[in-house]
Amino acid sequence: MILQRSAEEQTIAVYAVRGGWLAEPTLVRFAEIAGQPRSAEHIFREYLEGPSAKPQESSSADTPALGKDRNTLSEYLWLVARWYYSNPREGEFFFREKDWPYRRIMRGCSRLLAPKAESDSSGAPPRAPAS
Repeated sequence: MILQRSAEEQTIAVYAVRGGWLAEPTLVRFAEIAGQPRSAEHIFREYLEGPSAKPQESSSADTPALGKDRNTLSEYLWLVARWYYSNPREGEFFFREKDWPYRRIMRGCSRLLAPKAESDSSGAPPRAPAS
């Protein structure tokens, strides 16, 4: 799963990778969640483990009609690999072991939503204060 800061204020874009395919993303709007009865973790659980997360049964004859051939799969995997190995990378990547690491996902969201520290405009490294 890939977490990336969205263009919207206080919003994270979530991209699930299922069987090498990038699933339709969902946006988690933290500004709106504050007034709702369900938590952000619940939204993540619904997206990652809900009915839409289950692979759909389809015959091999339907696969080319959907555009899901080997070339397309390799392009999806190339995009994910390129993003994962880019430097610097904007976002977080999480792997599922037995279960999704929801606490780590929530900490990743807070890191992405935290305001970025402004760097010194001169480009010089910061100096320790004189004593």
